[in-house]
Amino acid sequence: MNLYEGLYNNMKNPCVTIFVCFIFLGACTQENKNTFEDIKIKNALCQNITLQQMDMHYLLGNPSKLCIKDSLLFISDFIKGKFITVYNLANKDSLFSTLHEGRGPNEVIGPIDVSFSENNLVVLDRQKAVFRHFSLDLSSENPLLCTAHIQLPFGTDRGIYLSRDSSYFVGGFFQDGLLKHYNSKGDEIASYNPCADFIKTISDPSMRYRLGQSHIATIQDKLVLASSFTGEIRFFDIKSDSLYQYKYYTINRKEIFDKIRQRVSKSDFQIYQSDIVGIKSIYTTNNHVYIAFNNNTIANRAADDNNYLFKFNRKGDLIKIYETDRKFLCMAITPDDHDLYTVILNDKQEAIIARTNLD
Repeated sequence: MNLYEGLYNNMKNPCVTIFVCFIFLGACTQENKNTFEDIKIKNALCQNITLQQMDMHYLLGNPSKLCIKDSLLFISDFIKGKFITVYNLANKDSLFSTLHEGRGPNEVIGPIDVSFSENNLVVLDRQKAVFRHFSLDLSSENPLLCTAHIQLPFGTDRGIYLSRDSSYFVGGFFQDGLLKHYNSKGDEIASYNPCADFIKTISDPSMRYRLGQSHIATIQDKLVLASSFTGEIRFFDIKSDSLYQYKYYTINRKEIFDKIRQRVSKSDFQIYQSDIVGIKSIYTTNNHVYIAFNNNTIANRAADDNNYLFKFNRKGDLIKIYETDRKFLCMAITPDDHDLYTVILNDKQEAIIARTNLD
């Protein structure tokens, strides 16, 4: 069977039609024989969801990330010298804003990336390539206290903390790979290139990362990468100093992946207004992975139609596709998979929080 011969297969899940082709893929330190499954949006049966604006009594700025911990919604949004606003979902009230801008032990310099690990808020100071762990104490005048920090190489753009072995997976402008794995001391465990072969051929690290950058998430002992521009979704088992890829998807492969591959073959590494916006964000709950996808062109990226939310289980099986009535900028889902919270723009182009039920 050659590279693009395969089987036309309908998933048991009726939400999507998938073309399956056999392909030989290098999953970082291992060569794994796997299948790619192409998600055809136009053939998908989707569940429509309607986002409802929440009644919040303060203005947002430009929120970049949402996280949920217990009944608290953490909003990464730089307002009046502070980076985090905490909102109580139980009583629908803003509790406080915290995490000051600065160079002190409990301060950060923006822009930042945030995530939760157990009871710690993990913050990546992207400008300084420093991860900081903050303990949360709502009874304290200073509710976030830095308990640990680790310096990583400059060029680190985004990352995630893996609590099971106190390590970090990060993406960035690296010479020898798009993804790196570090231990708790900042020592490099491994460097990976989990991307299409045509991306690997790009010698300039900044251009390679520009086209090959991925949103990063973990769910238990799994790593999930969702490529921003090439429409690829990869699921890996984490095996010590290696990754084993066990699921690989593309979205609208002909219109997105193949189009960029043809350009790169001609040494054209640019992103054009006619390109699809692509994957916007990723979020994991206890049992599921959610990936937001905008199927509009970059020129039409503000449109509210053609916005989708993919739901996968831990095995990497696509189990549902939602179609939303609004474009959203970032998202968080409650651990029980019941409620979706998003940042959308209202008619005045102001950022607001909206929610919907995913059942």
